[in-house]
Amino acid sequence: MLKYTTIDNDKIRVTVETTRPYLYLDTWMWKHLALDTRLRLRFIDTANSVQATIMYSAVTFLELARIDDSSQITAISEVMNNVDYGLTENVYKIVLERESEIQRAGGTITRHHNPYYDATLAVYLAKVVNPLTRNNISCILENLKREGNRDTLNEMIKPWEIELTHKVGKWRNNPAGLRKAKTFLKSKKVIRSSFPYTQDIVKYVICFIVANESMSMPSKEWADVFHLIIPVAYFDYVLLDGRWCKFIRNDLPIDPPDIATVFNQNDIEDFFLSLASFQI
Repeated sequence: MLKYTTIDNDKIRVTVETTRPYLYLDTWMWKHLALDTRLRLRFIDTANSVQATIMYSAVTFLELARIDDSSQITAISEVMNNVDYGLTENVYKIVLERESEIQRAGGTITRHHNPYYDATLAVYLAKVVNPLTRNNISCILENLKREGNRDTLNEMIKPWEIELTHKVGKWRNNPAGLRKAKTFLKSKKVIRSSFPYTQDIVKYVICFIVANESMSMPSKEWADVFHLIIPVAYFDYVLLDGRWCKFIRNDLPIDPPDIATVFNQNDIEDFFLSLASFQI
């Protein structure tokens, strides 16, 4: 969770307190939880039994805010407010820069360094609640539904979607770039020698998209990519769209526990069994 304390009466210090396992849920899982009361209660009980933390990103809130059914929003808020939470970046460049800073200072990167922490999202949360009282993470979702203004969160994501779209197009339209992407995918080469493998995941994702020339990348598909990179690099369990779950298992030459264990819509029971038996 996030704890806010005042400093010199006019400043607020934000402290991040999270416990593993870290969970990241794609929108399809949130919808399953919203529509199935038994599944929702089971999820809350199982997550709390192992002191899990659900990690949220700007893309999480933007996608959930598009749900029109108020009963689903109420059910989703129930999950949000009954399981501990943390905030994560979607922008891989920011996280890579933080990783480099830790290494330049002679440090070893661990999950406790929180290089994935999204300070902008924390500030946004502070603006929609009273930061000096206990707050629920659902406040962000409820505010987005109430106000309908998603510009702040969109601005956190859209420039990176545009940049990546441009990069993929540039590689695909260059025969040498296309060959390079396909060769790298086949190489199964790992760039880093230890956790975290953010850099490797980024390169494999881009090469995978470039190499699959017929693969279109609308905003929804980029949202799935943003759900993937940082969560798979840092968290324990990540629930993904089927295509990207297959990519992690088959094309990325790194396995759990060095990266997250991923699950798709056909793996929900396996997810619960693995979560219930989690040990650090």
